[in-house]
Amino acid sequence: MKQLKGYNADAVRGMEREALDKYKNMSEDALVDALMSQVRKSKSDGSFDPRELKSFAEMMSPHLTPAKRERLDNIIRLINSDM
Repeated sequence: MKQLKGYNADAVRGMEREALDKYKNMSEDALVDALMSQVRKSKSDGSFDPRELKSFAEMMSPHLTPAKRERLDNIIRLINSDM
């Protein structure tokens, strides 16, 4: 995970609200499409970090149902492939 130097809780809450507003009405398929588009962009500009993705998945995994954990694993495999 990135270091939180200069962390501002109010700014983070604002970003969370923006993300929630942007994605809250999207279907799962639309969310995956948006994610894959962002991953392609990150890979092409060199900002994609597979270690950060792995860390996120490990952090989230215990909070997911087995079905959702399997879905997350499948998405991560797709992301880690050359797409």
